[in-house]
Amino acid sequence: MAQTFSFKIKIDQNETPKHSGETYWNSRLQEEHQKMAKIIDEKSLCVDLCCGIGPFVIPIAKRGIAVLANDLNPNSIKFLQKNIKENLTPSRARLQKVKMGKIAPFGNVDVENKDGNFIIRQNLYELVKKGDWAQIECVMNLPGGAIFFLPAFKGFLQRKF
Repeated sequence: MAQTFSFKIKIDQNETPKHSGETYWNSRLQEEHQKMAKIIDEKSLCVDLCCGIGPFVIPIAKRGIAVLANDLNPNSIKFLQKNIKENLTPSRARLQKVKMGKIAPFGNVDVENKDGNFIIRQNLYELVKKGDWAQIECVMNLPGGAIFFLPAFKGFLQRKF
């Protein structure tokens, strides 16, 4: 019988809680996570279809960018929510600086626990229809599986699913 344990991972100066038997994590991808998180435009809404425990969500939200974070694994969502609480709860000093206009507030993070295809066809469609964002950028970090989300985009604007 395999033994599981809880631990914290350091992601780009963020402490991330994790339980070894409940979610997936590959530390070799950390540099790629950081690079990807930095290229999201500051005026965008970021939709992370396979967010896991938040290796993109947290650094993107820390830049003041709003994020719709989704993962099908409820355990990933559980640890993502802990991660959000630990890394995106501003200190009093930070709140004061935000109030004075010296720094931007953290981006809002909305969390979903649905199939990525549903998020594209429902949530993303509604966001595009509302038109509140100049740009919406989707992250589909699911090695070997992200390609299966592409058909959900076909006919997206014409709402032909």
